[in-house]
Amino acid sequence: MPNIQGESPVRKMEHGSCFSANLVKFLKEKKGMTLKKIGQMAGGLSESFISRVANRKSNFTCDHLARIEESMGQPLAFLLINATPRELIPKDMKGLHDEIMLLLQKSGDLGTHLKKTK
Repeated sequence: MPNIQGESPVRKMEHGSCFSANLVKFLKEKKGMTLKKIGQMAGGLSESFISRVANRKSNFTCDHLARIEESMGQPLAFLLINATPRELIPKDMKGLHDEIMLLLQKSGDLGTHLKKTK
């Protein structure tokens, strides 16, 4: 939802910020995955495509994100929240971000829950 100035909160986080690029960075740095592994999880995408995503030249589609969610066994919201660098969260949203992270962490084994609901 746009704010009074007509700019969405997501755009306000950082000009050119990209959930797809943040997700690739998160999977590489925090989960130790290669571009090849990320591409396989996203449905057989090439390493060069994943590199373009990481460099904000391309984006994942909803289908790619759904496949990553399924491969990781965690809800997409959890992955995207974890992938978003805290410094990109607007100051007035950091408290909410921290509460959401805490709730998601307390919810237990997210992977088991996701597999049971499918």
